[in-house]
Amino acid sequence: MSASVQALVTLLDDPDSTVQTAVRKELSTYGPDELAALRQHIQTLDPERQEALSEQLQPLHFEMVERAWHAVLRSSTPSLERGALLLSWYRYPDADLQDAQAQLDAMAASFREAHPNLTGRDAALHLADYMANELHFAGNHDDYEDPDNSFLTRVLKRRTGIPISLSVVYLLLGHRLNLPVYGVNLPHHFVVKYQDEHSEVFMDPFNGGQPLSRGDCVRFLLKASVQPHAQHFAAAPSKSILLRMARNLLVWADRTGNTEMHRELAALMAPYDPSVEPDA
Repeated sequence: MSASVQALVTLLDDPDSTVQTAVRKELSTYGPDELAALRQHIQTLDPERQEALSEQLQPLHFEMVERAWHAVLRSSTPSLERGALLLSWYRYPDADLQDAQAQLDAMAASFREAHPNLTGRDAALHLADYMANELHFAGNHDDYEDPDNSFLTRVLKRRTGIPISLSVVYLLLGHRLNLPVYGVNLPHHFVVKYQDEHSEVFMDPFNGGQPLSRGDCVRFLLKASVQPHAQHFAAAPSKSILLRMARNLLVWADRTGNTEMHRELAALMAPYDPSVEPDA
C-alpha cells in the first residue's frame, strides 16, 4: 500500500473544510484502480471507521463515475467497453475492471487459437456458438430481472445475462477479432449482426447464439405487434447501447423503489435522453 493512499485515508474524516477540499481535489484524479486500492486499505481498519469512511467515499465515488461516464458519452467515438465497465464500477466500486478486460482478451485469443482459419461471416457465426457452447454464456431466463444481468463484470463472472449484456460481450469479443459485428436495437429484444458488403446475418446471444435472418427478426416484431422499419435493423451506435443498458437499470430502480439509484442513473442519462429528467 502506497504511503500516499495511507495518508489520504487519515485525512478522509478530518473535520477541517480546507483539508476536505484538498482531499476531494486529490480524489478527483483517481481512477478505478486507485480507488480500489483506497477501498482495500479502508477494509483493514476497525469496523466502525470502515463504515464511516465508506459512507464518506460513496458520493465521491459517484462523482468519479459520473465524470468518467460523461467523458465517454460526449466523445465523438464513445467506447462501448469503457461505458459498460463504468456501469459495473458504479454499482461495484471494488470491481476489477482491468481483470474484466483481461478476461475478454483471453477469450478472444482462445477463439483465435481454436479457429485460426475462420474469417468473415463464418467466424462471426462460430463466435456466437463458441460463446454459448465453449464459454457457457447463457441467457438468465430464470431470473431475468436480476440487476446483475446488466453489469458486465458480473456477466463475465456468472456467464449469464440479458440480451443486451450478452450481446455486448459478443461485440467486445468480435471487435478484438476485427469482425464487422454490430448491436441491433430491436424493440423488446437485442441481438447482434455481422454485415459486410456481401452478406448479413443476425445472431441471438441470449438464446444460444442462434443465427437469424432478417425475416426471422421481422416475424419476431410482428408477433410483438411492432410494425417493422428499416431503423430496427440498423447498427446501433455505442451511445444508444449504453443508454439502453442504463435504462434497464433505471427501470429496475423504479420497480424496487431504489430512489438513490434512480437519482444517480437519471443524472447519468438525462443529458442524452430527453425522456429522462434529472432529480432536483
